[in-house]
Amino acid sequence: MPRIGKLPAILAALLASSLIGAGMLLLALNAIAVVAGPFTPDWVNSVLYGWRYPKLHQEDGYAITEFAPTSWTQYQIDCGRIEPNGTTHECTFDVPEIPVDSIHLAIEIEGIEVSEFGSVERPEPILDGQLRIEVIGPNKEMLAEQGGIVDAFRISGSMGSNRTWISPRGRVSWAAGETYRTTVTLHATRFDGEPLEARLQIEGSFAK
Repeated sequence: MPRIGKLPAILAALLASSLIGAGMLLLALNAIAVVAGPFTPDWVNSVLYGWRYPKLHQEDGYAITEFAPTSWTQYQIDCGRIEPNGTTHECTFDVPEIPVDSIHLAIEIEGIEVSEFGSVERPEPILDGQLRIEVIGPNKEMLAEQGGIVDAFRISGSMGSNRTWISPRGRVSWAAGETYRTTVTLHATRFDGEPLEARLQIEGSFAK
């Protein structure tokens, strides 16, 4: 049985070995994250980044949520609620300087579940009405412009999700660190008669 006088040294040695073990574990998890990228297991993400992400930044007129470096979605810009009564919604925002493969602008419709298996390009018709979306670039140039019936837009969703996304057709060339302005005019109702909850969001993500 160790003498009382030796206990501090024993405890210090145990603490040092525990810290070394924890450090080696973190190095191993970081190596997994570097190699796996967006395929990193959720539990590894939780250990490495759970205490730091997601980060919410409130800006003037919009909010940015930043996700862990190994997440598929790197950031999401929330431009707020869109009134479905024909009122024009405007949002001016800066694209974050975070490397991504693609940036996607869409109107998120809440409370409509997609039942088809996997990702679908055209769920059942969800809205009856008119929509207009414009995206103006940093040099005041028109980057995207589409108007007409809602069903003419790109509509997508995924199984098990209670959200559907509506976005303009065609591609928009986004540049990190630049300022963009969007205008959205929605005059529509849901076919099922439920209240319509819609938000304008811009998402930067890695390609899947």
